[in-house]
Amino acid sequence: MPPKPRKHYALSLRLLSNFDDILTDVLVDKLFYWTNIRKVHPRYQSNRTIKDKQVGDIIRTHVCVGRNVQAATDRLLEIDGIKRFCQKLRPEEKSDFIKHVKRYIEIYHPDTAYEVSTTNRYTVTSLEASVVARAPIVKGEVIKNLSGVMVTMTKEEEAEFNEASNRDFSIIHSSRKAGAQIFLGPARFVNHDCSPNCRFVSASKSTVTFAALRHIEPGEELTVYYSDDYFGPDNVECLCQSCEREMKGGWAKSIPYMPAVTLNKRMLEDGKDEDDYAGRARKRARRSLPTPALSTSDDVSIKADSPPAAPSILTPDIISSLEGAETSRAVSEIPTVVLNLPMNLPTPLTSTPDATLSPIEGPPNISRSSSSNSGLPTATEDGYESDLSVYSDTDMDILNEKYKFFPTTKKQLQKPINPDPRSLPQVPAGIRYPGDHLFESTFIDPKTEMRCACQNANCNRPFIYKNEDAFRFLNHIPRCCPRCERHSKIYGLVWPKTVLRSDDPEVRVMNPEDVERSVNLSQHRRDMQAIEEWRVENLLREVFKKNLRKENRKIEKKKRRTKTRNTPVVEA
Repeated sequence: MPPKPRKHYALSLRLLSNFDDILTDVLVDKLFYWTNIRKVHPRYQSNRTIKDKQVGDIIRTHVCVGRNVQAATDRLLEIDGIKRFCQKLRPEEKSDFIKHVKRYIEIYHPDTAYEVSTTNRYTVTSLEASVVARAPIVKGEVIKNLSGVMVTMTKEEEAEFNEASNRDFSIIHSSRKAGAQIFLGPARFVNHDCSPNCRFVSASKSTVTFAALRHIEPGEELTVYYSDDYFGPDNVECLCQSCEREMKGGWAKSIPYMPAVTLNKRMLEDGKDEDDYAGRARKRARRSLPTPALSTSDDVSIKADSPPAAPSILTPDIISSLEGAETSRAVSEIPTVVLNLPMNLPTPLTSTPDATLSPIEGPPNISRSSSSNSGLPTATEDGYESDLSVYSDTDMDILNEKYKFFPTTKKQLQKPINPDPRSLPQVPAGIRYPGDHLFESTFIDPKTEMRCACQNANCNRPFIYKNEDAFRFLNHIPRCCPRCERHSKIYGLVWPKTVLRSDDPEVRVMNPEDVERSVNLSQHRRDMQAIEEWRVENLLREVFKKNLRKENRKIEKKKRRTKTRNTPVVEA
């Protein structure tokens, strides 16, 4: 009986997805990545025997310094977890696995012009992988070390991926293959954009690379156009940056901007410190205490029951004497929030016959003996009420603005308002607005989250630091953003440097533990102050250089004019 013909080997989606899940876990997540890559198999469990430091030392020594991808691949295959996995593969499958390993290792080659980062553009609440340029990329240049493998999907596999909402991968409908194809590898991190800066380039029957459509600056995300109907018919659900800029696609049904925050009384009280607020309330109560009546007779009689304090306002005579023509301007400048607040008056005090009241001293800046310096009527003038008027907070603000009765002290300065997020305008679920995924639009929990700025002079971008542990939250504040910290641990250099030149004063740090990467709260504040002073100093230096160049141009222009005037005219 003749032997059966050997079946032709082809890389299947099941096998490639297993390769990709293992390598994204080992060569991305375990390489100091600040989040986890979404796996093809939702139930994938990370191998605990593979340690971050072990993988980091291999990449740093053999790739970042030695530039030897093959040596790094050999060392990686000797790790116990990966070695046991390779023993179960056939020779053809192991060959494809090694090729896939090299694709991921090449991400960290010093000549690679991109890096794997994160974005929350499409999910807002969670992070997804993205590819960001680390060095300038020229138009038409094929992006080095960025490739992927395409595998044709069956109808059943495509239906399974479409049903699973959390398995949104790069699936492209190929007209040449007459079916859907999924590409995995580092190329899977390149997101879609309707106005992309890259395009697909076929390197072989199953390998895909990318070429730049225009010049790409460092920090710009690399994007490619997937297909016309990838996000619904005619991409009506697309949330890319181009659609956000033009308010089309998925942004067409969104609101144009975040609703403005209108502070009310509840929000103002929530944003103030309770002790500070109580102290100011007691001060206002002392200012507005009902005062005993003044008698014109020689003997001062104190009434047994003081009349209840009535909500009185400034009389027209007093307003005209205080403000004159500026009364309408002063009243109009009062914030609407203050005018809408209800007037809180103190409870009337009731004195007993045995009680002895001492006269309440007035503001130190007011002279009672002289009425010529002030437009206020005296007690002997007609029309003067015997009871002193009880002014409201609004009236006191007007008086204080004119005469500075109560000078502002450091304790009276209002603290920044940080209202409860539940009292802020809420956007309905499913509705997006431009910029809702940016750092500035993110609400944070002050107990576990903190807004920080990267201390790397080449970065200085803001980021949100989060830690559930209360002790570590205040004593382990990172100095740099997650991107710069990961770059420093992998390359041993400050971002975005990947190569250490001979004349470079920086020293490569081979052990990430030798660098102090976190500080306590007090040191963090000092560092932020030093960064701000450095920023202002550089700004002033740039302004000085600009003015100096301007003055030099004026001097050169003046010299040319003088030289032209002194040049004798040669007659023919």
